[in-house]
Amino acid sequence: MIKHVKEILKELIGFQFYEGVSGVRLREYLKKSFVGCHVEEIRNPRTRQSHLVIAIDCKLKNLESAIILSGHMDTIVPQPAWDVLPIEKDGKIFGLGAVDMRGFIACLVALKQELLMIPKPIIIVLSSDEESTAFGMPELYEFIGKRNIKAKAIIVGEPRGCKASVYHNGFIVKKVVVTGRSSHIGLPHLAINAVSIASELIQFIQKDVAIVITPVQISSNGGDATIPDVCEIKFSVSYPDALVLKSEWDKIALYIEGKIKQVNGLEIEVSDYAHFPLFKDCQSAQLLGKLEQVGIELFDKKEGSLTCTEASFFSQICKDTIIFGPGDRALCHKQGEYIEISQLEEYIPKLLHLLKIL
Repeated sequence: MIKHVKEILKELIGFQFYEGVSGVRLREYLKKSFVGCHVEEIRNPRTRQSHLVIAIDCKLKNLESAIILSGHMDTIVPQPAWDVLPIEKDGKIFGLGAVDMRGFIACLVALKQELLMIPKPIIIVLSSDEESTAFGMPELYEFIGKRNIKAKAIIVGEPRGCKASVYHNGFIVKKVVVTGRSSHIGLPHLAINAVSIASELIQFIQKDVAIVITPVQISSNGGDATIPDVCEIKFSVSYPDALVLKSEWDKIALYIEGKIKQVNGLEIEVSDYAHFPLFKDCQSAQLLGKLEQVGIELFDKKEGSLTCTEASFFSQICKDTIIFGPGDRALCHKQGEYIEISQLEEYIPKLLHLLKIL
């Protein structure tokens, strides 16, 4: 089976799918892999991509105590110099998405026959846009609700080194648009430089705000000879609870208000671009006991807090949601991404054992 899962993973890595690149070929591969199962595509009207919902030996309607296995098909957008195609070397599989999270999906494909033998409803949910905005979650919620599917447990296969993570911070992507006044580069006294204002805001946040707020994108309409009057910043905001988020963001709101009063003609608009809610550690003692029975350790809470996954959405419909997947989380979103083959060897029997006793 392990040799089989390696080959599946290489094939999956070969299907590039990220923002701006269609996932049609990957979806067709997965639909063929689960031929004989009930498979439905759910269209995302924003991205025009589709999610896959796969029922293992059951129907996608009126289910009690279903086990949902969740992952995402897309990867981050690679940099031009990155090696993205699959390579096996030194006991590792390299390639874009190897650990995040084609490794998990490869395990599900490899386990198809074993999953069919488990006498309980199992559903695989594969979203199409987790690495961009997770905008597809409302469609998946609506689908699960309308079909009257009740989950007993949900396993999100994000990489955690074959350990189970039961908590992470909430995350919001804030979009800040600074609008000033343009002028010729030789007449700076006539301008309100939007980039300068944006830079001051970033410096204030990094110095005076207690939660982790990271500028992840910045763009302006300036040129070599023109002082920009518009600058847009996106911030990734990690927060441990809603009260802390409000308290710290209020500091930023007061700073922005003061800056607008100080600079005549300046405008600063703030909006929420995307949101991953807080994933709380509220799992039942019964589930935690079964993790222990299988020999699945808990992932370090502090280390796992500074991340975001679709577990935060699924936990709102089933408290017994965990993050449990193969691979090293530290290898995500970077050049040279790989997964240890030994992680696949460890993960497959643990997942299968857990599914049997849930």
